[in-house]
Amino acid sequence: MIQPRTALVTGANRGIGLEIARRLAAEPGVRVLAGARSAHSASEAADALAGVKGGGVIGVALDLSDPQAAEARAVEIEARHGPVDILVNNAGVMPSGDAMEADLREFNSAMRVNAAAPYALTRIFGAAMKRRGWGRVVNLSSGWGSFAEGLEGPSAYAISKAALNAVTVQFARALGPQVKVNSCCPG
Repeated sequence: MIQPRTALVTGANRGIGLEIARRLAAEPGVRVLAGARSAHSASEAADALAGVKGGGVIGVALDLSDPQAAEARAVEIEARHGPVDILVNNAGVMPSGDAMEADLREFNSAMRVNAAAPYALTRIFGAAMKRRGWGRVVNLSSGWGSFAEGLEGPSAYAISKAALNAVTVQFARALGPQVKVNSCCPG
């Protein structure tokens, strides 16, 4: 028998996030919470995936621009929809410019959405996964956030994705072997 699972995908309203949500929703027994910045965008994502055969899709509003508010919202989501077994931290922002061009506001926004919010969500959902003895966390990073690839690309984005890679390593250690924590770099 397939163990039913619930997956939360942030930034599930378009692009890579929508496709990840689609593929997870097609898996037998996987219910997807399609997270998006607004209730309207979350509802549109759920509607776009309504025809996918599988565990079903529910749109959930989850704005990551304020990591503390996102952490509080994560608690509400789990209380309303039950335990999250699979967390895909996909949402992101990409301000343009090199280190001299991007202003501090853009840098802070990238750090909040791309690194601090995944940290906050992984803390909440990861702790529950660890207690249950099973979980998966996937952080969508970028080659531009890799020291091995030279941190190419827009400065604030590259730095925030490098930070997300560090978040991944720290939670992989903290959550133990039953909760798999990885990052991937699409493309």
